[in-house]
Amino acid sequence: DQVYELRVAGLRTEDGEPLRALPPLAVRSSGHAPEIRVASGSLTFEQDASPSFPFATINPGPSDVIYRAVEPGDELRALVSPTPFVRNGGVTEPLAPLASSARPNRWGPGSYAWRGAEGRDSSMAVVAFRPDPSQLPNALQTAFAQSTDLGVTVRANREGLIVWVTKLSDGTSVEGARIT
Repeated sequence: DQVYELRVAGLRTEDGEPLRALPPLAVRSSGHAPEIRVASGSLTFEQDASPSFPFATINPGPSDVIYRAVEPGDELRALVSPTPFVRNGGVTEPLAPLASSARPNRWGPGSYAWRGAEGRDSSMAVVAFRPDPSQLPNALQTAFAQSTDLGVTVRANREGLIVWVTKLSDGTSVEGARIT
């Protein structure tokens, strides 16, 4: 809880007569409900880009982040259903230490390194941010993240799919790429 002091002075009646000053008022606030703003969906990071999720949060005390590496053979399951994937086997970490300037009534920036930190060396992972697991256990903001130099583009039409692969580093096409 935070307590604020409110001072009211200079009040006048409709006729302009000054009113007696009020004593300071105390207002107690338990803060804003926990909230996190972060990118979600399917995210691709270039190999030399910083593998981290910047985020902003308010009242991060109860919040956490869940990480699960995507092992070979699990790529499609993780991409199609990232929330159930991360819930079943993900590692949980408190969010508050990652956003040290956030308070119950103040937004603060933070960053979560999904790759390169101890125990997080996979080039594909599912990451989920939960504002308050005790109150809203299913309120996850989930992202499938990958670090690669390849970009895959898919277009569907009546005849089927058109798929092409390009290098993210220079935009050139990858000839002979095998799509499975």
